[in-house]
Amino acid sequence: MAGKVPNNCAAAGNPCRVLTENIFWTGNAVPNDGNYFEMLEKEGLPMPDFVRRTNDQL
Repeated sequence: MAGKVPNNCAAAGNPCRVLTENIFWTGNAVPNDGNYFEMLEKEGLPMPDFVRRTNDQL
Protein backbone atom coordinates (compact mmCIF):
# COMPACT_ATOMS: atom_id res chain seq x y z
CA MET A 1 0.00 0.00 0.00
CA ALA A 2 1.50 3.29 -1.07
CA GLY A 3 -0.45 5.57 1.30
CA LYS A 4 -2.35 5.33 4.54
CA VAL A 5 -6.05 5.69 5.25
CA PRO A 6 -6.87 7.20 8.69
CA ASN A 7 -8.92 5.24 11.22
CA ASN A 8 -12.73 5.50 11.03
CA CYS A 9 -12.72 6.55 7.37
CA ALA A 10 -14.07 5.10 4.15
CA ALA A 11 -11.81 5.33 1.11
CA ALA A 12 -12.17 4.22 -2.50
CA GLY A 13 -10.90 4.83 -5.99
CA ASN A 14 -7.67 4.64 -7.91
CA PRO A 15 -5.84 6.61 -6.72
CA CYS A 16 -7.46 5.98 -3.35
CA ARG A 17 -9.16 8.96 -1.69
CA VAL A 18 -10.88 9.35 1.68
CA LEU A 19 -14.61 9.72 1.01
CA THR A 20 -15.98 10.04 4.53
CA GLU A 21 -14.53 10.49 8.00
CA ASN A 22 -15.67 9.69 11.55
CA ILE A 23 -17.61 6.58 10.54
CA PHE A 24 -18.90 4.23 13.22
CA TRP A 25 -19.24 0.60 12.19
CA THR A 26 -21.07 -2.00 14.23
CA GLY A 27 -21.52 -5.73 14.04
CA ASN A 28 -24.96 -5.46 15.66
CA ALA A 29 -28.16 -5.51 13.67
CA VAL A 30 -29.85 -2.15 13.16
CA PRO A 31 -33.64 -1.94 13.57
CA ASN A 32 -35.85 -1.69 10.49
CA ASP A 33 -35.99 2.11 10.72
CA GLY A 34 -32.19 2.15 10.66
CA ASN A 35 -31.79 4.34 13.75
CA TYR A 36 -29.00 2.56 15.60
CA PHE A 37 -28.58 5.29 18.22
CA GLU A 38 -32.27 5.26 19.22
CA MET A 39 -31.97 1.48 19.56
CA LEU A 40 -29.02 1.93 21.94
CA GLU A 41 -31.03 4.42 23.99
CA LYS A 42 -34.08 2.11 24.21
CA GLU A 43 -31.90 -0.87 25.18
CA GLY A 44 -30.15 1.19 27.86
CA LEU A 45 -26.78 0.64 26.20
CA PRO A 46 -24.03 3.28 26.33
CA MET A 47 -23.69 5.76 23.49
CA PRO A 48 -20.31 5.96 21.77
CA ASP A 49 -18.26 8.92 23.04
CA PHE A 50 -18.50 10.81 19.74
CA VAL A 51 -22.35 10.88 19.67
CA ARG A 52 -23.88 14.29 20.35
CA ARG A 53 -27.67 14.17 20.29
CA THR A 54 -29.72 17.29 19.61
CA ASN A 55 -32.99 18.10 21.30
CA ASP A 56 -35.84 17.12 18.97
CA GLN A 57 -38.08 19.84 20.40
CA LEU A 58 -36.48 23.14 19.40
